[in-house]
Amino acid sequence: MSKLFNVVVLVVLLWPLLASGHLATTASTNQQVRLQANDLAQYAKASISLHPYILATDRSALTLDVRLPTAELAALAEHGLSWQALPDSAYPELNISSQAPTSNDANTETIANYPCYHTVEGTYQQAAQLAADHPELAKWFSIGSSWQHTQGEGGYPLMVLRLGRREPEAKPADARPILFVQSAMHAREYVTAELNLRFAQQLLQNYQQQADSHWLLNYTEIHLLFQMNPDGRKQAEQGLLWRKNANLSHCPQDETGVDLNRNFSYSWNISSNGSSGNACSTVYRGPQAGSEPETQAVEQYVRQLYANSRGSSWQDPAPLDTMGLHLDLHSAGELVLWPWGHTTSPAPNASQLQTLGRKLAWFNNYYPSQSIGLYPTDGTSDSISYGERGVAAITLELGTSFFQSCPFFTNALLPANLPLLHYAAKVSKAPYQLPAGPDITGLSANGASHAYIQAGDSLTLTFTADDQRFNQSNGSEPVHAVVAARIYQHAPPWHSASSELATADIFNSNDNGTVANMRVQLLSNDWPAGRQLLYVQAEDSDGNVGAVSAVFVTVGELRSPVADFSSQCNFVSCTFDASASSADSSITAYQWQLSDGSSFSGAMINHSFASAGSYQAQLTVTDSNDLSASSSKTITVSAPPVPPPPPATVASSGGSTSGYCGLLVLLLMRRFYEKNNADL
Repeated sequence: MSKLFNVVVLVVLLWPLLASGHLATTASTNQQVRLQANDLAQYAKASISLHPYILATDRSALTLDVRLPTAELAALAEHGLSWQALPDSAYPELNISSQAPTSNDANTETIANYPCYHTVEGTYQQAAQLAADHPELAKWFSIGSSWQHTQGEGGYPLMVLRLGRREPEAKPADARPILFVQSAMHAREYVTAELNLRFAQQLLQNYQQQADSHWLLNYTEIHLLFQMNPDGRKQAEQGLLWRKNANLSHCPQDETGVDLNRNFSYSWNISSNGSSGNACSTVYRGPQAGSEPETQAVEQYVRQLYANSRGSSWQDPAPLDTMGLHLDLHSAGELVLWPWGHTTSPAPNASQLQTLGRKLAWFNNYYPSQSIGLYPTDGTSDSISYGERGVAAITLELGTSFFQSCPFFTNALLPANLPLLHYAAKVSKAPYQLPAGPDITGLSANGASHAYIQAGDSLTLTFTADDQRFNQSNGSEPVHAVVAARIYQHAPPWHSASSELATADIFNSNDNGTVANMRVQLLSNDWPAGRQLLYVQAEDSDGNVGAVSAVFVTVGELRSPVADFSSQCNFVSCTFDASASSADSSITAYQWQLSDGSSFSGAMINHSFASAGSYQAQLTVTDSNDLSASSSKTITVSAPPVPPPPPATVASSGGSTSGYCGLLVLLLMRRFYEKNNADL
């Protein structure tokens, strides 16, 4: 009762400051606590609203470690959140005692104690090198300046890496969809710029080897702004828990700068308590809309990239075929968020944004949600892309902390989110439509990701069309049966150069047909010599078509080998025989991968599974021309029968009488005992 009374008194005393949103986050008013949410929805809302104060998150435990102004902490009682105090020493790696700017003359390539993250200079060096190494696919250029740069006090230009092969004579109908990915708006969020940089490196390095990277760079544009807040980032690289830009005009004595994600024009200062007018607040919105040079640069660039496809009203939807997608990378919290954040009302394209968000969240298993928290946020980055231009906008809250450890970044965050970025590029042609359709997985041509054939050969494509790859942790996204998949040649299906070749057949599917294994056989009689791509797109029973996937095929003098094998199992012990495989030249290697984690080499192998069940066995063969092909089969094994227990025996007292005789003697003795007791 006394605890509740103290909280109520504190709320009453500080309510004028809470209502105004003008709280300053000075060290004397901050408390370090662990908040406990009751469910994922409450965790997400708390993570959104308390993002400026987060130290670490644990979505599985529904906890947030935060450093909050006392008044903010008291107000959380109204939302049903409980908390416990944390010692000031709980996060010794974070310099949270002061936000005063410090000099930094370091010009190293990676951040001290975090070798997986590049500094601002290191990021710029890496990006410039990518553009130099791939001049036909990449261009590195400035779109504006940081605050310090505009003042002649050092600072940096804001640089974009544009990826995509240029076609100056492309028809208007073949306009390229554009994916714009920005990162490191908040200086202390280490993982964001590095993920963005790794995405660029992977696309360019895989251009010649990976079919999807190849067509994405040929038929889309991908614009990457790695460091939106380079001045602030230089402060954070010293271990400072720095969020805002480094505009010394605002609160130079304490928490310097402007929160760039409260400074965007379209929704600037439109919500009660959505930002702060106090220059020393962590969420200071700036003196006016779009006041900061960093914000101005991004707003101007977004207007150059995307046409205005939405009306002037808050409730005017963008056309469903609107091209383009804007991703804003932040940390932390493991969330996928879509507009609006300034109101609980859904955006006019809420249904399509939700489908897109749930599809993206399938890749990283983050929690998908509208970006409204316990209370609103205004002046955020999606106000220019979605609010003003009608372009689909998604914010990702990556990982679990700002200064994320390198092992977590490398082993967990990258593998989960690089495929997400690739998918986002795929659907940038129609992000309000394509995510609703089936995805293509496991695409191969004659069992290979790059098939080599001779003119006139037949070619078999096999793949899976999957209509249920949505994160369903926050509501239920409708799924439908797969009904068709079409194969295209020369260009993706929406391009004027595209030619439809065939329709694939379903050879098996799950019970409701939402996941279908499909194949099609194609004849190559009139195909031109050389390397080309075949494009596959599936459709579901509701008429939704999904993202495109592609596979390489080269018509020439070489043929890919054929991988084939048989298996014979005696309960859990199996023999695998690859002698049915063939090649025009000799096969030089046989590699086996079993779904229980085992791997082997050799034309014939033996393996015993640990238990009964169904397992996937994949064989990859490589020939003397260094061409490979794979084949997979499902192997079902049963447990050996349990032997019957041995018959029970009873030894006689003398040790020489059989069990049955001993038992008879015992029965006779019992009868004698019972008779004598009865006589008594």
